[in-house]
Amino acid sequence: MNIKDFENEWNSKKLDFDGAFGAQCVDLIKEWFKENGLFIPHGNAIDYKANAHDGVTWVDNTPSGVPSPGDTVVWGSGIGSQYGHVALFLSGNASSFVSLDQNFPLNSGIHEQSHTYKGVLGWLKLPQVAPPPPPTPVDPKDQIITDLQESVNQANARVSDLTNQVTDLTTKLTDSDGKLNLAIAGLADANTKLDEETVLHDNCVSENLKLQDQIIELNKALNHCINQPAPTVPVVSPPQVQLQPTWIQKILNFIIGKKGV
Repeated sequence: MNIKDFENEWNSKKLDFDGAFGAQCVDLIKEWFKENGLFIPHGNAIDYKANAHDGVTWVDNTPSGVPSPGDTVVWGSGIGSQYGHVALFLSGNASSFVSLDQNFPLNSGIHEQSHTYKGVLGWLKLPQVAPPPPPTPVDPKDQIITDLQESVNQANARVSDLTNQVTDLTTKLTDSDGKLNLAIAGLADANTKLDEETVLHDNCVSENLKLQDQIIELNKALNHCINQPAPTVPVVSPPQVQLQPTWIQKILNFIIGKKGV
């Protein structure tokens, strides 16, 4: 991790790395070493020269010496404390510098602090990590070929997608065509039935009209009969029949004293 990212992560906070004695200056350095994958320093700030191992080097303070960003600056008791002080160098020159401090002044959080080199014993330098090699130059022709190949791949993918879509649409169109044919066949059957029922209807209407005409004629004949006077029938008297007396009549007439004819 570079010092600028570390500062952005922790600035204006208080860091109690080991949970002992509150936020001390050494807690900031322990976190810095941990985030760079190094051993965790120990002891008081004034003793940090003894932590120069595992690739960490110690550099004594000299009048012309200037730390590098991220170096751990170590003070002795000359800073005003028997335990010394540690901070992370940010920028500066041979006469003064700015560092990332905690608990300086006393009880302060993590912040940028200006210093002179008074009381500075030296500084710890982290192992130098070789910078990554520069990228291999790319031949413009190769880049053009790569770009074209990428375009071809994208075009092929698009063609594949469109082909799948066409296949799906063809299947749906075939299904729709089958349904349409069934519907047309059903419509033809319906039209045939409609024609038959239309003929039947027309026949019924014609028959009904004929019956109505016959009813009208029958009503006329009935009315004519009702309005005609009753015919006169001559009264014929029954013929007079002259009956001849029978032998019974003759006996009766004799008894009652009548003379028979």
